Amino acid sequence: LIRRGTRFIAAAVFWLHALAVIGVPALPLAHWLAQRIGVSETEAWIIIVIALLSILLSYGLSKFAVDAAYVYFFPFIFPYILATLGYRSLRSLYRIFGTPESQPATAQVMVVQPASTTNKQTTGAEQNRRTILSGFLHVLWELFRPFRQFVLLWCLLLLLTHNTALIWIALVVILLRLVFVLFKTAVVGPEAAR
Repeated sequence: LIRRGTRFIAAAVFWLHALAVIGVPALPLAHWLAQRIGVSETEAWIIIVIALLSILLSYGLSKFAVDAAYVYFFPFIFPYILATLGYRSLRSLYRIFGTPESQPATAQVMVVQPASTTNKQTTGAEQNRRTILSGFLHVLWELFRPFRQFVLLWCLLLLLTHNTALIWIALVVILLRLVFVLFKTAVVGPEAAR
């Protein structure tokens, strides 16, 4: 629901701006970020690209393609949305105010079986804990995506930056990736030789 609402608002704003109905001011994002964290605009652009790629890959390329197609073809989708909403509202109004048809009453028999509640409660609590833990680990994994990927961008940032903090961050990320690749090669190499 949040994704659909956000996509609809983004598409409406995009097309209203394209039709010159509303004006959307351009945001100098790199300049604003450069002033806030004290880096040059080139460094700010590299940080923005790393952040955007992280968000895009966490969101999913297929979902992004669907959303981009939705925004791009919004003038054709909007009449369909209006027609669907009109049909659903008319159907619900008919259900509320329409004459109910008389249906023959049928007798239903309900069988109640006792169930052991202790196993279900412990299983449900354990399942809930596993779901929360896996969700937390997934969020943590996605938050560290910028440091797990985009080695070329980190190398470019390392070459272009003059900020000491960014130099150390980029150097640590590149060295950790190098250690990971060497470890993976050392572990997989002997197994592949067998």
